[in-house]
Formats: sequence, C-alpha cells, structure tokens
Amino acid sequence: MNAEFLDRLNCSLECSNCAMNQRKVQEVLTKTEHTTELSYDKYEKIFKSGEPIVGFYIVCEGILREISPTVTDQEVTLRVFKKGDMLFSDSFFAGKECYSTTSECVIAAEVIFIHKGVLPSLMRSAGKTIGQKIAQNIVDLRESLEISFHPILNQLTYWLIKLTQNLPSSCSISGKRLARIIGCSSATISDKLGCLEERDLVIRDGKEITVPNNRKLLERVMETSNLKRPLESYLED
Repeated sequence: MNAEFLDRLNCSLECSNCAMNQRKVQEVLTKTEHTTELSYDKYEKIFKSGEPIVGFYIVCEGILREISPTVTDQEVTLRVFKKGDMLFSDSFFAGKECYSTTSECVIAAEVIFIHKGVLPSLMRSAGKTIGQKIAQNIVDLRESLEISFHPILNQLTYWLIKLTQNLPSSCSISGKRLARIIGCSSATISDKLGCLEERDLVIRDGKEITVPNNRKLLERVMETSNLKRPLESYLED
C-alpha cells in the first residue's frame, strides 16, 4: 500500500473505532502488495451475490451497506458500514467461494481492499482488533434482521443510531438514501422523520439530520422493540 495514502488517513488515527488506528494493522498493509485503494459513488456495487470472494474491505470514508439477495424485489439491509468499519461477508468465514449477499455504496466512499491471503498476517499482528470487528458484524447482523420485522419508525430510529454511532451527532444523508436502507418510500421516511422531529429526537436541515441526544433516541427504540443488549453497549460500540 502507498504510504502517502496512509498519511491521508491520519484523521482515522483520532478515531478509536477505526481499524486503521492500530499501528500494527498499518505496518502489515504497507508491507504487502495485496491491498488497493478504491473509491465508489453512491449506489455503486462493491460486490454482488454470486461473485467470487477475493478479499475484504476497510471503510475510510462514506457509508456502505450489505443487503440480502433480492428474492421478491424487496431488499433487506443486513448491516451498514461507515468510517473505521471492516466489511466482511459471512460467506467469507463460511469458506464459500462466492458471495451470497450484495454490498453497495450509500454515500460516496473510499475503502481499502485487502486480499484474503493477507488476513492471517493481520490476525497475528492485530488479532484482538480484527476479532472485535468480526464479532461486531455478527451482532449487527442479528439485530438488523430482528429490527427489519418492526414498524418503519422503529427501523428508522435504529438506523439513525447506527449511522451516528462513534461519529458527531449529525449525518448528511438524504431521505431517499435512508429509504433505500430501510426498504420503503422517501415519502414514508419524510413522514417518520417528522414524527421524530415533533418529539425533539432529530433536527432536519436539508439533507443534514442531527441527533441531538443519542440516548433519548435509543431509549425510544428500546421501549418499542425487543433488542436484548444493554442500552449502554449501543452507545459505546
């Protein structure tokens, strides 16, 4: 990997949640030729169901999502990945040759692609960090599948929490893109955001959506859903 690219990621070192915060991770990536810096535009596919699995990704900027295969023209968002997250497909760890899910860009993104052959070196150098990322992906998958059966308002509050977690309290995302994550119309999202605004749980300014108090928004989700994790754990991930 180009050392200049790592220099451009110095801001990542200020984020404790970022995989690139680990010097050992950086050392492994700078010593291998099997990494590539990639950029994606919104709605561009990172990988598609049925394509061969050749590696995994670290998100440097933007937002990606992993979605279930389209069976009845209805997509289910399995997970969202933002700055600092590692995009692993479950098929990768199941030893499958091809993806069973699809990943697309929600907000223009920069990622580091890492060939799967580099994973053993990363695990030896920074196994704890990588292991935590993998474990978090599994927890997120279970929760997002559970929340997908809930009313749209519950789903919206859940994803707003995930999108603003470990970031400043605001995220710049359009109603259309939120609708794409949740799987409903933009009009429905606008209506539900209005409900949250009336309760002072979000503030809208154009495409900028601010969550002034993550705890209050999270409490609303916990009151109306059956998510099992302690409230504090959502705020600290």
